[in-house]
Amino acid sequence: MPNDVLIDRILALVADSRPSERLVLKLAAAVIKQLDEDNYDIRQDADARIKLSGDEFDWLPDLFEVWNGIPRPKHWATPERLAAVQREKREIAAIREELSLDHAAAIMEYIRRQDERRK
Repeated sequence: MPNDVLIDRILALVADSRPSERLVLKLAAAVIKQLDEDNYDIRQDADARIKLSGDEFDWLPDLFEVWNGIPRPKHWATPERLAAVQREKREIAAIREELSLDHAAAIMEYIRRQDERRK
């Protein structure tokens, strides 16, 4: 992953940190890992350095949830992902208008076109 060196540096600070600092460092490392949406799967991450202890889980701010012992912001999407979703919505709307389709049919046509582009 492109951010491995940064994550290692952040987590190196955990050893000499107070409990509250340790939580913030783990949150930072976990969020940085999740920025690599193409290569990172939180369900498969076995990095014990970012997994929360019982106490840390209790201290977690309300805007975070825990998957596989790893903190992640709730309802979170990167700006790149949000832009991609908006682009998809515009393309589906254009297909809907161009072919006079209902929304479901336009989505199916969009998927078909995406599959063709990948070939």
